[in-house]
Amino acid sequence: MQLTSITVDENQRETTSHGSIKFPMMVYLDNMEKYDVGYISWHWHNEIEFAKVIQGEVELSANGQTVILHEGEGAFINSGVLHMEKPWKAQNAIMFTVVINTILLSDGEQSIIYEKYIYPLLNSPEIPFITFNMKTGWEAECLTLLEKIYHTFQEKKFAFEFCIRNYICEICFLIIYNNQNIISMQSNSHPSNNQQRIKKMITYIHNNYQDSIQLKDIASAAHISNSECYRCFLKSIGMKPFDYLIKFRMENAAQLLLESKMTISEIASATGFNSLSYFGKMFKQYLSVTPSEYRYMHSGNPFQQ
Repeated sequence: MQLTSITVDENQRETTSHGSIKFPMMVYLDNMEKYDVGYISWHWHNEIEFAKVIQGEVELSANGQTVILHEGEGAFINSGVLHMEKPWKAQNAIMFTVVINTILLSDGEQSIIYEKYIYPLLNSPEIPFITFNMKTGWEAECLTLLEKIYHTFQEKKFAFEFCIRNYICEICFLIIYNNQNIISMQSNSHPSNNQQRIKKMITYIHNNYQDSIQLKDIASAAHISNSECYRCFLKSIGMKPFDYLIKFRMENAAQLLLESKMTISEIASATGFNSLSYFGKMFKQYLSVTPSEYRYMHSGNPFQQ
């Protein structure tokens, strides 16, 4: 399955249902150039996620860290971690992702498997994500298992669900076994303050991006100072607060250009810009084309400015 956008709620939590109640997992082929903004924007979900790059290079940002995944490399992204992926250097990159509800790994939250291994992994602040490459034995095994999941899901032969569940369990075993020294076995683990604060401030931006926003407004959403707000954004997502605000406005403007008949001037106003020229400048800076060019490229029928 190929997605073209990431839909999120006011808390930046992804709203897509992955798989079904009976088999809660899904495999996606992510061709970046097919996404409406050319990359997978910031989001989080309760499910765990695996990814493997099959063409080009991907810049993965999560929990204030950025890594480059080269072709053939992959990653594990933990539950509840805010993250984004975009092509690195080149115009495009392709990867596949596997998104899994961890109920698939055990017999529920009362099971010993969940209590001793899954819960500590999901709640380990030291493991927001893990990268895989072919140079490390157990990581190479994970990449091979991910390939098996991808092909098994595509083929859907008899009992493919059994096979996929076994492969996922093998990968999780390898992660837990090879990181047992840093996985907290405390049942009272809590998300970091930064993760809680950034989600509150991002929620504020998403609810108010159409209006004039000052740094103090964003900081107040998490009951912190302006300087702490600045530091929290840089540490959590590697961006300044206003850089994130402008980027989010651009994503919404791009969507309106494709899905509405609003004029470009109306879209600028609806996404928080008082100046049409500044809106055009920022749009080109973020998407490499003007708003008119973007609308024409995707519809062939630009509307009046």
